[in-house]
Amino acid sequence: MEEVDNIIIDSLRNLSCNIDEDVQSLKQFTTEIVYSSMVFCLQAINPDIHFVHSLPQSMSLRLKNATTIAEHIKELGYRGDMGYQTILYCNEIEIRRVLMFLVERLPREVHKSTVSTELGYVPKLVKKIDESVRLNLEKPWVPSEFLKFGSRDCKKMVLKQDFGYGHNLQSEIIQIPDLQKQDCVESLKQYWVHYLPEVTKQCLKQNVVPSLLYRDSEFTDLAFSTKVENVETNSLVNNIEISNANLVKHNGTTVPELSIFEIEINKIRCAIEENKHKYEELQISYNNLDKQLAQITDERHKKEAALKESLTKIKTRSKTLAVLQNKENLIKLKNLVDNGNKRLVELANHWNDIQSPLLQEYQELQEQLKTRKSKIRDEEQKLQNLKDKKISLKKELSEKEKLEQQLATEYEKLNKNTNRSAYTRRILEIIANIKKQSEEIQKILIDTKIVQKDINSLNGQLDRSFTLSDELIFRDAKRDAMARSAYKLLATLHKDCGEVVQAVTTVGLVERESRNLQEQIDAELCKEVTSKLERLNNDIIEMKRENALLINKLTERTC
Repeated sequence: MEEVDNIIIDSLRNLSCNIDEDVQSLKQFTTEIVYSSMVFCLQAINPDIHFVHSLPQSMSLRLKNATTIAEHIKELGYRGDMGYQTILYCNEIEIRRVLMFLVERLPREVHKSTVSTELGYVPKLVKKIDESVRLNLEKPWVPSEFLKFGSRDCKKMVLKQDFGYGHNLQSEIIQIPDLQKQDCVESLKQYWVHYLPEVTKQCLKQNVVPSLLYRDSEFTDLAFSTKVENVETNSLVNNIEISNANLVKHNGTTVPELSIFEIEINKIRCAIEENKHKYEELQISYNNLDKQLAQITDERHKKEAALKESLTKIKTRSKTLAVLQNKENLIKLKNLVDNGNKRLVELANHWNDIQSPLLQEYQELQEQLKTRKSKIRDEEQKLQNLKDKKISLKKELSEKEKLEQQLATEYEKLNKNTNRSAYTRRILEIIANIKKQSEEIQKILIDTKIVQKDINSLNGQLDRSFTLSDELIFRDAKRDAMARSAYKLLATLHKDCGEVVQAVTTVGLVERESRNLQEQIDAELCKEVTSKLERLNNDIIEMKRENALLINKLTERTC
């Protein structure tokens, strides 16, 4: 087990686990070392697990952390007996099994032997650069628009992804002339041509494109826009003519009084907004009246239909009463009813004669249909199972292909010059020891078989000798008294020898049972149950003391 302990300790030291150089076997592990070793292994296997690397002082927290670590180890697939007692009251054999299980599940990168101390400054720098580049390439790319000022922090440096500043899109209200309108006023066109500022001057430069894309200065309701244009055309023309009348000549050019013109435009816009609200209110009232008209029309149609139905019923009843007032008509009607009843009975009998074979045939067809449906369901279930199996096989194949690619990439990344001779030598030594032990066990088994064979042959010779002696002496015992006494002595000797053989066999069995008991005693002694019980009693006393202190604090606070 020395080689196994060395492999486990070397792997834990590669994980930066704090193990002294004097520790050479798992027998020297303390509870602190066992706890920190399991924590380091779990964090290397699953980086999402976070624990402190040393045991807390409180006994309740120790039990809680140890129980949580044991649950994580069981989730990884450990099938042995695992609990908080395995960590807090450690046993060499159990700790060796658990740590070997965790070391076997460490990532491959953890098993790499670190040779950074043997490298110079330049190889270390190159390795550090490769690691930082690899980490930066693994980060997802983010567009510069989603970053503050087009950059992001990367530890001690700033990664610039854009030469400008990223900002949000903002739109402004701009005026765009529509010279394609047929009913556009000439003066308005002149204003658009000579006095309306350019689009780039009506808003900020960075807001030109958003303002053109999301221009909100136009009305989307065409009906409303046409009505507003029809209503406000005269006022717009008058206002524009008034504004043109205010133009003054200066050095052969016209300079508009822009403030007056803007006031007029604002008035026009306010009038348009008021008309827009009036139109919306009228539209809502019109929709409500239209709904009421539809409801009234539906009620009128329903009442007309009910009236027509009532008139038809009245006509039929009046005709029936006129017919029933004549006795001859009543007698004829009665005869017709009787004949109709007889005809109905005959038709019912005839229908029963026709219906019974049809029903029987229908039931047979239903049973056949059920059997066919059940067969179809079975076939469909088989087909679905085959499809599911095909999907699972495809998924398993894809996972294996991905695993193969991952292993191939990891193999390419591995340092081919890594010295694994120490691990190889230890593994070969372990294999040689196992082979030697197997050969010794085979020799013992062969010797046991030879001894058993000799015992069986000796037992056979003894039985044959006794049988032959018994026959010879029994012949002479009929005639000679000495032969009779010899025969009695032979029987006594055979009985005593059988008892001796049985005693030897019993002694062998007792010795074997004693050896088994001794092995069990040694195994129980290796578990160190007595020391564990003592530690457990001490922990219980400590927990009681902590609980008493906590109760005292609570009582002091309440008082």
